[in-house]
Amino acid sequence: MRKDLPKHMEEECPNRDYQCEHCGKEGKYAYITLSHDKKCPKKVINCSNTDCQDAIQHHRLKRHLEGCAHTEIPCKYVKLGCQMQMKRRDMPAHEVDGNYHIIMALDSVVKLLEENVDLINKVQKLTQHPITDSSDSDDESEDKSEAEESVLSLLQRLKRTSRSL
Repeated sequence: MRKDLPKHMEEECPNRDYQCEHCGKEGKYAYITLSHDKKCPKKVINCSNTDCQDAIQHHRLKRHLEGCAHTEIPCKYVKLGCQMQMKRRDMPAHEVDGNYHIIMALDSVVKLLEENVDLINKVQKLTQHPITDSSDSDDESEDKSEAEESVLSLLQRLKRTSRSL
């Protein structure tokens, strides 16, 4: 047993001193091999995207994924309603389908114009009842205050909607 102690201390003991083979960090064997190794910034790993064969250091993975041809990305016209999501390398062919995206853009413009007309009508309706002096009853002044807040809210929505056109 005693004769096995040197071998145990050098090769088998989980509490022996150990150095990461990727970055040189020192610690106990169990920590370095079980915990640190999974997140070591210098460890070379394969890209997590299917079909990508690139091997990168762990700390560069995020940057790699931001440009990887195999990363799934949404169409740049997602705000217009396009739900397409595909690999970055295939997206240019989809995005050049001008007719599809132009129709989506026009539909969005029509929807925004309709919302603007609706908001303008609501503002006009609320402003048809002029606000009188402060000698009115408390209930009437509360109603006027709510109406003023409603008009302001509608005007702000109208401005936001107009800006998005």
